[in-house]
Amino acid sequence: MAALQSIRSKGPLLMGFIGIALFAFIAGDYFKVFDVFSNDNRQTIGEVYGKKLKYNDYQTQLEELTLMQEFAKQMQTQNPQATLTEQEKSQLGQQVWTDFVRNTTIKHEAEKAGLEVTEEDVQNTLRTGQASSLQVLAQIFPSQQGGLDVAGFQKFIKEFDSNMANMRKQAQQQPGMAEYIEQYQKIRRLCDYSLEKLHEEVLANKFYSLLGASVIANKEIAKVEFDLRNTQSEADVVAIPLSSIPDSQIKIADADLKKAYDEYKESPIIKNPARSADLQVLDIQVKTSAADRAALEKEMQTAQQQLQNGADPATVVSTANSNVHYVNAALGKNAFAQISDVQQNLDSMSVGQVKPMYYNAQDNTLNVLKLIAKTQAPDSILYRAIGVANADKAKETATADSIYKALQGGAKFKDLAKKYQQQGDSSWIVASQAENLNMQSDDATFITQLSSGSGLKLIKLSQYTMIVEVLQSKKPETKYNVAIVKRTLDFSKKTHNDELNKLNMFLAKNRDLDSFIKNAGKAGYILRPMDAYSQSNLQIQSQIGGEGAKDAMQWVFDNAKAGQISKLYECGSNNDHLLVIGVSAINDGDYLPLENKTVKDFLTRVVRQQKKAEMILAQTKNVKNINDAKKQKGAINEMIQNVALLGQPAQLQALGVSEPRLTGAIYRTAKGQFTGAVQGEGAVYFAQVTNKVKGAEQFNLQQQQQQIVQRIFSSIVTQSYFGGAQEVLLATLVQEQGHITDNLYRFFRF
Repeated sequence: MAALQSIRSKGPLLMGFIGIALFAFIAGDYFKVFDVFSNDNRQTIGEVYGKKLKYNDYQTQLEELTLMQEFAKQMQTQNPQATLTEQEKSQLGQQVWTDFVRNTTIKHEAEKAGLEVTEEDVQNTLRTGQASSLQVLAQIFPSQQGGLDVAGFQKFIKEFDSNMANMRKQAQQQPGMAEYIEQYQKIRRLCDYSLEKLHEEVLANKFYSLLGASVIANKEIAKVEFDLRNTQSEADVVAIPLSSIPDSQIKIADADLKKAYDEYKESPIIKNPARSADLQVLDIQVKTSAADRAALEKEMQTAQQQLQNGADPATVVSTANSNVHYVNAALGKNAFAQISDVQQNLDSMSVGQVKPMYYNAQDNTLNVLKLIAKTQAPDSILYRAIGVANADKAKETATADSIYKALQGGAKFKDLAKKYQQQGDSSWIVASQAENLNMQSDDATFITQLSSGSGLKLIKLSQYTMIVEVLQSKKPETKYNVAIVKRTLDFSKKTHNDELNKLNMFLAKNRDLDSFIKNAGKAGYILRPMDAYSQSNLQIQSQIGGEGAKDAMQWVFDNAKAGQISKLYECGSNNDHLLVIGVSAINDGDYLPLENKTVKDFLTRVVRQQKKAEMILAQTKNVKNINDAKKQKGAINEMIQNVALLGQPAQLQALGVSEPRLTGAIYRTAKGQFTGAVQGEGAVYFAQVTNKVKGAEQFNLQQQQQQIVQRIFSSIVTQSYFGGAQEVLLATLVQEQGHITDNLYRFFRF
């Protein structure tokens, strides 16, 4: 709460010195501007159980979730400059939709069961502070016990409006307050978002508590399952692998495939829960040419020479178009965390040394470094400040000088602060949390002056002047002033155009899908088949990125017909991908057709394995005992132990295939008896049961019942095709009853 009180009390101070991790997470904008569609359908991300997720609501939720996750990552890594990776940002875009489906489904089922969340439920959960949705709030409002300071959080909410009004009044006289107001509002956004998620979490907990209470195991079931798990067998096993029959000996007719199709029609491979398409994807990544690299190396060598000759580092870095601008301040190592190659070189360099150009594969850059200075400076500083701002800079200077001289003359800091409508309270700043490579010159000046020693300081900045008294400092650490020339090794416009022209020539000669597929390899291209690619599959958008990838998938699902080839799309964050998609089929039915390549390949494997098993069974029809089995051609013999019906399926080390059928056969066969032929997944098996023993575990009725209930409940709550925290039960409900419409492909891009 001290940080929040400080915001309310202070004048126009720099964001740098108040920029603790609480506010540092705000930097950056990851939200892409989506196309806005005119009609209602095109404004809808998706629909489930009749409830629609509109584009504006989706965007708002994405912003709030990103804000939350950015802050959580910075707190976890103790790095206020930590940012989300492209993959993490991609996952958030999908998570918003997944959460909408999940929460809407739970609400729908909860309403049928008469479940609701009361204010008392919310307050009780707040008091315990154990909900996962409160984790970020506990970082902002920590209690002494390490959880959420509920009183502090509620005080912030209660006083928010009045504090905002006071801060807006101060902003009229103190321009720097505008930044604090923005940060204060974003903290409120985090609070509101957390409370919304808390409400959803409480309802989900009620739903699953009711679901868990409906799962029971009686005494008889508990005893039977215990015996099945606790009875262990040993067996002498012979396997004749299906692979011992060459594929060339197997003839598969269309009738065989049709029969298998009907048999496996309800399997996940054939069942088509959402509209999908069979695609042939040509994705070309434009790469840097030798000429491109040579040109950039020449520029970097020029910058290196200039730094070696003592040129102004700020000018060299700016002229070289470095990815990292020059900060004329000594920074701690944490400030370089996002460019680890630079961070790793700091201690090995001496002051004035220029590190020659080197390549860093991690971010695909060429780099030149110069260590300008190395110093010891405190990381924690206790200070108090009075800020002076005036549009008339002469008056600002005169007022600041007057305050500074009065303090030198013995005036009380608190009295002068009050005179200028400021508190003048002291507070600690952790310099490493304010330092970063995006610091503006005012921030760098302020931190440098603050770190230079105790006593009064008059710090003139571009928008205002600060009179600062440093009261105490501690935790000295080594800090570095470094000039960094970092340039991405990118392709030139010529290289891009050459690749583009080459692909256009190929497309001009191969206008139909058959020739596109047939001749791609000859032209040096690799096609990636993606069968049954559904609307909810965002792999192309997330892996390739850019507006073009989104447009390509919108064409596939809104306009394409089987046999068509898309136009050429320029994709990627830097137009570094050229994308063309061929559409082999559009799958609108409830089941993928037999002609689908994935389906046909699957059924072909199934039929082939079945026919091989039938051949082996015919060849071994006269096997009467385990010794007969061992004499068969290609036989593999192993002893296996600890085979239990509810344990891990039996498996021969030589084959590495789990065999539930063999497990069941061994369990059913008495000690000293022969199982006969058992058709498995990877072989035809024969087993002689050599021993059956009871395990050492003692039957405990209550414990056994709990294990059964937990296992059944866990089988319901697990991951599913939604690709995240979507439970199997909910997925089944959505598929069969929810009438789901998923249009995220129209909006999703990077």
